[in-house]
Amino acid sequence: MSKSLPNYSATQVAVITNFDGPLDKDAAITIALQIGKSPRSVIAKIKSLGMDYIVQRPVRGYSLTWLRT
Repeated sequence: MSKSLPNYSATQVAVITNFDGPLDKDAAITIALQIGKSPRSVIAKIKSLGMDYIVQRPVRGYSLTWLRT
């Protein structure tokens, strides 16, 4: 069985691990632009490296049914 090529170079991993600030969606987008990867791929790499990723919770709408009379 042949060994697959790594998706991330040591330089790309260093950009992720040396990022200054919280690792959230905005950080993933910034890192992705710097290293030429998708934000989703960067988020997966952050998690696979065991680093803390701050998940952005979806904003839920609310019903205005209580205003109806």
